[in-house]
Amino acid sequence: MDPRRTPAGRFGRAARLLAPLLIGSLGGPPALGASLPPEILEAGDPAWRDLQSLELAGAIPAGATSMRPVSREEAARWVAGAAEAGTGMSAEIGRLRRAFAREIRRLRLPAGARETPPLVRLAGRGEEDGPLDGARDELRIGPRVGAHLRAAGGELEIADSTRAALYGRLLLGRTIALQGEIFVGRIEGGRRIGDPLIAGTDILYFAEEAGAALAHGDLRIRLARGRHHWGPGAGPALLLDGSAAPLSFAEWDLRMPAGLRFRSWTGSLGVLEERGIAAHRLEVPLGPDLRLSIAEGVRYSGGIGHPLYLLGLLPYTLVQRLDEQDTAVDSLRSANRNNVLATAEAIWRPRPGLLLYGEVLVDDIPAARADSPARLGG
Repeated sequence: MDPRRTPAGRFGRAARLLAPLLIGSLGGPPALGASLPPEILEAGDPAWRDLQSLELAGAIPAGATSMRPVSREEAARWVAGAAEAGTGMSAEIGRLRRAFAREIRRLRLPAGARETPPLVRLAGRGEEDGPLDGARDELRIGPRVGAHLRAAGGELEIADSTRAALYGRLLLGRTIALQGEIFVGRIEGGRRIGDPLIAGTDILYFAEEAGAALAHGDLRIRLARGRHHWGPGAGPALLLDGSAAPLSFAEWDLRMPAGLRFRSWTGSLGVLEERGIAAHRLEVPLGPDLRLSIAEGVRYSGGIGHPLYLLGLLPYTLVQRLDEQDTAVDSLRSANRNNVLATAEAIWRPRPGLLLYGEVLVDDIPAARADSPARLGG
């Protein structure tokens, strides 16, 4: 049966027709491979460990791993470039070539590898074994198992991150991506956040990553649940750390001339309690071995739909002042106390194998009151 005549095929054609209308003011369609792709490499994906090794070795740009997640095609371009450069990191590059085999083939890049096929794969137009064109639709469903052991008292035991998962991805050309993962696994203290599958245990049926992305040109918009990691190095980050609990958010990501990148998102720490969180970040690359970044985050009272936090362009201290000016009730105005934080970081790679970085955080930035305390961390 012709996939274009199925309901999924008709939906895919309609979605591709409507998507440019939603954001058509950005200009004409970009060339294949030039747009900001919609499919995401999640912040907790194991591939990041190997990508960080390539960053240290000088095979990919310095600071490439400091803002996660990124698109899978962006990571695939790094891997293909590292493989061509011949860095000697054959084990890391081999694993990454297999992990991004589909994206490398889709972009018609060298250094491809054989892909581990998913459990279910339904594809639209295009040759089955040839390069994937920009209009191809694809549904992929497959299992994912992660087993992690740790030493405890001289013996090995299963770590909390061990899990069995079922993932799914639906790609509608290069414009729309829906992806998610549902897993069964043990989470420390899991009974406090969900219903266990087995009574008296912390074995949960859970979803940490799910989202829908719409991309056109150099702009990508996402509604998702997941994690963020903003910070240099392999250790914990000061502002947003990838080991924190996942949250629901709305995000937009803009790629600008000269390699500048701006990302802003607004999420919820508690929908019923109306506790919001937002963050935005600007990255400025100064060549392949030097990158500067500034970011700001806020915890605020209110829901995810606050227009100025969704916009993400104004400093959060100014947004708080505007909210206070617009509030007529004195008691509510005095009770409005947000927690604003800001970070600045620099990453420099003077030579392959040596990566220097520094990060400074200012906590509790004053908004309208001069007696608000400010705290520094680094």
